[in-house]
Amino acid sequence: MSIIKKYPLYQKIILNNFISTLGDSMYYIALMTYAAQFTNSSLAITIVSLSESIPFIFASPLGSLADMSENKATKIFYSGLIRGALYLSVGFLIGFQQSMMLLVGISLINFISDNVGKFSNSLFFPFIPLIVEQDDLEEAQGLNGAISNIVAIIAQFIGAYLLGIFSYQLLAIINSMTFFATALIVLSMKKNLDTLEKEHLDKHESISLSAIWKQMVFAIKETTKNKQFFKLILVFAGLNGLSSAISPLLSIILAKDSALIIDSFSFTFALIQGLTSIGVILGSLFGTKLFKKLELEQFNQLILFFMALLVCSILLKNIYLLLIFQFILGLLIGIVNPKFNAKLMKEIPLDKLATIAGGVSTLLMLFPPITIFIFTTLATAFSSNVSLVTLSISCLLLCLYSFMSSKH
Repeated sequence: MSIIKKYPLYQKIILNNFISTLGDSMYYIALMTYAAQFTNSSLAITIVSLSESIPFIFASPLGSLADMSENKATKIFYSGLIRGALYLSVGFLIGFQQSMMLLVGISLINFISDNVGKFSNSLFFPFIPLIVEQDDLEEAQGLNGAISNIVAIIAQFIGAYLLGIFSYQLLAIINSMTFFATALIVLSMKKNLDTLEKEHLDKHESISLSAIWKQMVFAIKETTKNKQFFKLILVFAGLNGLSSAISPLLSIILAKDSALIIDSFSFTFALIQGLTSIGVILGSLFGTKLFKKLELEQFNQLILFFMALLVCSILLKNIYLLLIFQFILGLLIGIVNPKFNAKLMKEIPLDKLATIAGGVSTLLMLFPPITIFIFTTLATAFSSNVSLVTLSISCLLLCLYSFMSSKH
């Protein structure tokens, strides 16, 4: 915590992150609960889930666009205002009679807001090494990440509780206020950020969409050159996609089947998300030291195996087994993420690290929207059980592929 006292400007970045995470996490629960109340809840939850996952595909090009941008602090300030205005419009729209077209409109606004948020975060990123000394950078980023995760957990339970008191309309307005608050925080530090940009970041390339596209294609081509490592990336991307499909599938099932509900849909959903996040935090803090000897491939296989067990617990309609497996999955994911990042840095030459990291990120983010669409469509067109069985078989097949490819 001494890091916070040492760097006053970084305090404001953490506070900015704290408030935006609070608003985002609270409203995510509200939006999923709103979608679960539709007659065709499967389709409604699919629409919301896709609006949350598709923006990740654009993280890499938005990052490139942010790198090329001038007047970063000004753009961050306006991003907060735009997101605040967008959720004010959601507050207005959600007051109308519930309909699928209305949900599509709200999800589209959510999609735009998430992309603006990713662009804003990318604009912030180059300032952090200029604000925090090199020796304190890892601790500072770790603290920021831990605070974000803890806030996300608490905010989801707050959102679930507030749904019993306030309307969806009021929660949307509260969410918009959090973004207006972040804009004010950025305004209070704008002068400092402008100075840092002028002194250290004042070399900007001209913005070109074709240049961004070429950079992405080149990054993916470079990623495929190390065949064995590329196989590992494919497994990791598949794992990322399959794990991302679990949450929307669970939401569809919770909306239709009270056997898995504890108290209410919003509380159960928050509990599942919260336990996963706690597992990720504990895994990232302690897991890498405790399981140093286990290889990344073995962890991937363990995650896929426990994902298949998690699906079985849903099919058995056992909420307590589900919560246990969800927590274990969180632990394993918390361990595997830093291991994957470390392997990336070891396997890739330093002069190509940034380029290939961008390519890897693009591949990893491409899978979740595809898998969410496939498995939620199966649940909507056929049944949740058909989707769950397909998901379980996919996990076991990917586990087998991971095992076979690691032997060569």
